[in-house]
Amino acid sequence: DQPSSPSFPEAALAVTTLPRSFMLDRLMKLAHAPAEDRRFDRRQAVEGLARLGTGQAWETILRIALGEGKPASTPAGVSKDDSLQTYAILLLGEKGDEAFLPPLLEFLSRSQQDLRGEILLALGLFHDPRANQVLFENLRSPDPNDRISAILGLRNLEDKDSIPALIAMLNDSDAQVRQVANFALQRLT
Repeated sequence: DQPSSPSFPEAALAVTTLPRSFMLDRLMKLAHAPAEDRRFDRRQAVEGLARLGTGQAWETILRIALGEGKPASTPAGVSKDDSLQTYAILLLGEKGDEAFLPPLLEFLSRSQQDLRGEILLALGLFHDPRANQVLFENLRSPDPNDRISAILGLRNLEDKDSIPALIAMLNDSDAQVRQVANFALQRLT
């Protein structure tokens, strides 16, 4: 509760011996601290939830990824919670639990561009046919950013079956898409 205390490292070590329910409550509290509260690194709290690994901890990460409880956007349209939200999306992808796939796919259909890219990248980590289908569909998106993120998602699959689709992307009208496709192909081959 007092991270500026000189004995904070010792306190953190002692806390690791406490029951998981204590840690869950504290980590959830830290993860939901206001973005303006600079005393805590909310990303570390979300990472702690992932390490805790309980069902309740992962449900909290999913809620953060979906932006539940997220404060209203600023006038420019960018929330201060976007980096925390993108980190939670990445953690869900790394977990690869198929139970998280339907909410992420639904969120993809209504999310803003920067989060769309993060979700598409994370989909490649699921190694699930539903995620793969969405990635292949986004190769034909009118938005070059979606095509780039889909290419990177396919690269995350590390599956040689995506090579023909990536080769086709070398003929894309957008130079950046072609460059990312080339990069992905180099990584896969």
